[in-house]
Amino acid sequence: MPLLLQAQNYSLQFAGLNLVKSLNFSFEQGATYRLIGPTGRGKTLFFLSLTQLIEAHYSQLELIGESCSNFSPEAWRAKILYLPQMLSLSGNLVRDVFEQAFSLKVHHTKKLDYKKLDKYLQFLEFVPSTFLNRAVLGLSGGEAQIVSLLRALLLIPDIILADESWSAMDKDLKQKIIALLKHEKGLAFQSLVFISHDENRFFPDEKIFDLDCGVRQ
Repeated sequence: MPLLLQAQNYSLQFAGLNLVKSLNFSFEQGATYRLIGPTGRGKTLFFLSLTQLIEAHYSQLELIGESCSNFSPEAWRAKILYLPQMLSLSGNLVRDVFEQAFSLKVHHTKKLDYKKLDKYLQFLEFVPSTFLNRAVLGLSGGEAQIVSLLRALLLIPDIILADESWSAMDKDLKQKIIALLKHEKGLAFQSLVFISHDENRFFPDEKIFDLDCGVRQ
């Protein structure tokens, strides 16, 4: 498969700890990766560094053959979209969350596809008109995660970095969102890298990514 993201000599330090040391790795187009490691190993910090929210050091970091230095931080984060474990959704109503995302300057060439959003919600067995008019503060943890994931799909990034992004969902909803992600890979995004403490295998093609050695063969 074609390379999507490629890094050479990638190192990450935080609070005096060497979390990643001179690692060479790549993410392939169409691939899914599970980032593993014990609690406190630095998985979330690694995601933050990939989106340039904290500093890492490397000799090369390219997205589809183009150096990260050619992107503004905002443009880079639009291409590599990080979904944090602790969500903060802005807006009074759920529909505000989606509309505000598309009002950002970095997404000015994109338009919110309401028909696709409706299809996503129907697939997940929500009534779109009802769900979109709910108060953000009234959402459960799992519902807030749904909003975050659907917003990501509609923004069409190259890579989604999902940090425990379905941990609060019940079993049925989790199965539905995983099925939606499987369907949308290659359409709404090109590669998924996720963290989950649930040991179940979510994707039949998922590869293991280890911060010590990269993608396990």
